[in-house]
This record gives sequence, structure tokens and C-alpha cells, in this order.
Amino acid sequence: MVLVIRIALIVLAALAGALILLVANGRWALPPGSLLATWTIIPVNILTWVVVIRILRRRRVRIRDMLAPGPRGVWVDVLWGLVWLAALYLPFAGALIGTLALFESDPFTAFETAFASPHTLVDVPAALAPLIAIGVFVLFAPLNAPVEELAFRGIAQRGLGGWTGVVVPSLAFGFQHAWFAATWSAAAAMFAAFVVWGLGSALIVRFQGRLLPILVAHLIVNVLTSAPALLLLFIDIG
Repeated sequence: MVLVIRIALIVLAALAGALILLVANGRWALPPGSLLATWTIIPVNILTWVVVIRILRRRRVRIRDMLAPGPRGVWVDVLWGLVWLAALYLPFAGALIGTLALFESDPFTAFETAFASPHTLVDVPAALAPLIAIGVFVLFAPLNAPVEELAFRGIAQRGLGGWTGVVVPSLAFGFQHAWFAATWSAAAAMFAAFVVWGLGSALIVRFQGRLLPILVAHLIVNVLTSAPALLLLFIDIG
């Protein structure tokens, strides 16, 4: 259930992003691009969080138990998170670039336009830039990782069980990210890359029996990918 709700919200957010582009630029663009994704996914994460809490309450499971560290403590799991981040990065990048190469003659040259098409850019009013920057960084980075890990690797993986619990949430994880590319070639690349990331994460959670290490890896990625929004703080509003 949580996967169905999450995907439905993601699709609605993508359509909302396309509508924003239509109003701002006079042009419909779907997928709406990664920049708008960091804005439109914030309400999606909040609503998903509400769903996650309700499901866990119904099952009489506490969030802090779901995210409890291993027997060696929090800092060991933080170190594991760094290890898993490094281990997942290469297959993720390989799937991303390899899939993009199927659609683009020079995937490295096409990388920028595939993930940041001019048609998916929105002019940000200078007066609103600081608010948007802080909002994206503060609301996206800390919330996205725990919400997705609880939904995909926590509730869905444990609920489905076995290899179904590994594969199905991973496919859904890739599908949701495809909606926030800037072109359809990038959407295919993001689907493949995030399926690979999802499978790796699911296997790690199955192997270690806890969510915290992979949550740490996910959180670091979110911080690094949302940090560029802080550049809006330096827009001259004079």
C-alpha cells in the first residue's frame, strides 16, 4: 500500500512540476527536471511520512525501533553507511551512464542537458532565492532519506518478504526517480541507476537486518545533491 501511495504522489508531483513550467515558461515539459523535483517532492515526503506513521502505528511498531542501531552502536553504523555509500556508487554510476549511452551518442557530453534541460529551468525571483534555498535544503535533505528508507526498505521490503521484498520495492524506487529527469533518455538512465541502488540497499538491509547504515548512506547523498540549492543564497537582490 505504501508503495502505491508513494508512486501516485510522485506522479502528481511531476505533473505539478510540469504545470509550473507551463505557467513560468509557457512550455509543457514532462518529465519536469531534477531542479523542480527537489521542490515538489517536499509535500510528497510529508504526506508519505504521515502514511508511514499510520502504518507503523497500526502494526504497533515504533519508528525508533525501525531505525535502531546495531549492537556496536550508532557510530559503527555511521561507518557502515560510508562503506555502503562507496560500494553502491560505482554500480549506480555505471548503470546511469551505461543506460544513457543507449540513447545518446556521447553520454558524457549529453549528461548536462539530459539532467538539466533548458526547458526545465525556472527563473527564481531574487527576493525569494534565500527562502527557497533554505527551504529546499532544510526540508528535503533531512526528511527524504528516512521517509524513503522506512517506506521502501522498511515497511514494503519487510511486508512483502523474501526476494519479492527485495525486487518489487527496488523497481518502485527506480520508477519514482524516473519522473524527475529532464529528458526521457535521462528518465531511463535514472530508472536503471536507482533500481541498481535499490537492489543494493535492499540486499544490505537484508544482510545486516537493520535500516540505519543504509539510511546514513542515503542521507549523505541527499545532503550532497540538495546542497547546490544553497547557491541561491548568493544571488544579488540589490
